[in-house]
Amino acid sequence: MPSVLVEQVQREPRAPVDGQDGTDGRGITSTSIRAGRLVVPYSDGTPADASPTPPSESTDTPGTSEKPR
Repeated sequence: MPSVLVEQVQREPRAPVDGQDGTDGRGITSTSIRAGRLVVPYSDGTPADASPTPPSESTDTPGTSEKPR
């Protein structure tokens, strides 16, 4: 692990600098789990299959954090 010197931590803060405006990026519109996979649709219309979800050991009701009794 790299060491950090006191001088690197205790320096004066820099004034913010205005940069050029860029184009807006894409955002996440929602998330869902379909067939055990995390699906993430973006605001530009493209979906992403983010990953498999871990196997569930509970019987949680979708959309809630409560377990059925």
